[in-house]
Amino acid sequence: MNLNRIELTLTEADLNALIDRFAPREGRVTRLHIDLREGLLVVTGQVRVILNVPFEVTLRLDAEDSRISAQLVSIKPMRLVTEPFKETILDKIAERLPGAEHRGDALYFDLNTLIQSRGLGGEIRMLSLRTAEGAVTLEFCGSLSLAEVIV
Repeated sequence: MNLNRIELTLTEADLNALIDRFAPREGRVTRLHIDLREGLLVVTGQVRVILNVPFEVTLRLDAEDSRISAQLVSIKPMRLVTEPFKETILDKIAERLPGAEHRGDALYFDLNTLIQSRGLGGEIRMLSLRTAEGAVTLEFCGSLSLAEVIV
């Protein structure tokens, strides 16, 4: 199947439903929630250190070719305390997601690798990524093989 142009809009509710469905309920990081603001994705939750500590991570999203980038803008609270662990946190995220790579203060996600890891064939290219209040819209084109999914 050739995709001339597909525009996919995900709302905060869509993304939070995915978190509710797939994120572990128990563990060191809990109560994850996503807010979308103009040009930014804000993830809040709690991390268990000795006590549960609330956190907020702000990322600037962008797209180029088949990759989405998430540039770290801020970590709250206690940037001085979290700074030494930033590299480790970003490395752990990159290790767990197919097609993810950590460079500097950013994570890069290769959509084609992610698609292939889910058993789909093809190749897509990002045309744009727009983050507005409450929603993110991805526009892409390319080809996608759904034969394995349909059978």
